[in-house]
Amino acid sequence: MPSSILYQNAQRTVFLVDIPSSIANAQHLPTSPCPGTQRRLISSPPLEQPFPSPPEPKRDKARENVLKMIPESQRQLHESIRLIIERGLQEIRDSLSVGSRWCLPRECTSTIHDDVGKGAEENEAPRSNKTRNQGKVQTTIFCLSPRPPVILSPTDTNRFSSLADLHGTEVRNPSPNSVSIRVAADSQTFTIPPASSFVLGTLSTPTASANTPPIPGLPPDRKYSLIILDPPWPNRSARRAAQYKTHAEKGNSLNGLVALLRDIIHTHLDTTSLANPPRVAIWTTNSAKSCQAAHKVFQDTGIVPVEEWIWLKTTVSGEPVTPLDGLWRKPYEILIIGQAAATATSGMVGAESSSTRVNRRLLVAVPDVHSRKPNLGELVKAVGFFSSGDPGTGQKYAALEVFARNLTAGWTACGDDVLRFNSDRWWIL
Repeated sequence: MPSSILYQNAQRTVFLVDIPSSIANAQHLPTSPCPGTQRRLISSPPLEQPFPSPPEPKRDKARENVLKMIPESQRQLHESIRLIIERGLQEIRDSLSVGSRWCLPRECTSTIHDDVGKGAEENEAPRSNKTRNQGKVQTTIFCLSPRPPVILSPTDTNRFSSLADLHGTEVRNPSPNSVSIRVAADSQTFTIPPASSFVLGTLSTPTASANTPPIPGLPPDRKYSLIILDPPWPNRSARRAAQYKTHAEKGNSLNGLVALLRDIIHTHLDTTSLANPPRVAIWTTNSAKSCQAAHKVFQDTGIVPVEEWIWLKTTVSGEPVTPLDGLWRKPYEILIIGQAAATATSGMVGAESSSTRVNRRLLVAVPDVHSRKPNLGELVKAVGFFSSGDPGTGQKYAALEVFARNLTAGWTACGDDVLRFNSDRWWIL
């Protein structure tokens, strides 16, 4: 199948990625042959022009006053990122032919926002991911004895009356092929990738009075060498749009969310593997508070930040979706990647390495449907993070994605919206 990486430099520090194909490719194992008919993910039209920018201060004095409200450390971080972005964009432009579009052709429909996936939203429990109920990380007491896993049949359609039948338990597809789940309540079908598993449900905020697992339904002894977290950080623009709630609404602090992420890492990160140094990746927003919270999680779990992947959002012609020097909106998000302290200086590939310097890579991608991010499966392989693994599946590591919105072949995913983009309503032949 065609790679979702449209460009990468020799140093593997600059990538141009196609988001829809990254998710489509993630539905197959590395060892699987390319299917005769490749399903295509329904997407939003790619941006032709940047977003309208909020009004910026017109006078130097007014701009200076706004800059004074931004911490010096955050301004320095942005300046260093701006230089990386400018160099990376120029490198991609020099490598592409004139007039090339910065994404692959997309499948778009006029009903994408009205019908596609609506049934899933109406029948699922409140979600702790990035939509209208984002951040609903609840304090819930669960039975200490987890329910047995649901093993999906590889030969028949797996039928359930509603998605509630699957809440709070691990659902596995051990087959090397995709399988189907049919939900009668809304006549919806979900395609489950090979060798994948998921836990559908609301994550539990840890409490002193309840000894509950951080991911109810996932056995605490299940370990992973890669954990990817996309937490529901507070977001002012999202609250204004009323599209989803965030964890810090109604006076809640970030403490509960930080504690949850910390407990997930403590419980599920495999720190025993010598061949594959364990890694944790946390998506952050442009809010200083989210970056500080992510670093707090790393500090509390003995994880040392070793890389930052900057996802720059551009138009089809490679122009940032908002001005790089805009004060109100930045056109990028940052994925902070850390390793267990004992292995933090090993296994570094690409940019200059040192025990005190964080390596940075630039991921350029034209944005897609709201809150879709590039699937990291191909990128993790491209940078050579893991060197050994299962020869049967081609997976060189065990991965857990938390607050996921789609499944990945060979990975485990969890969250209240974990099946969203695996609904067949999002796919066409």
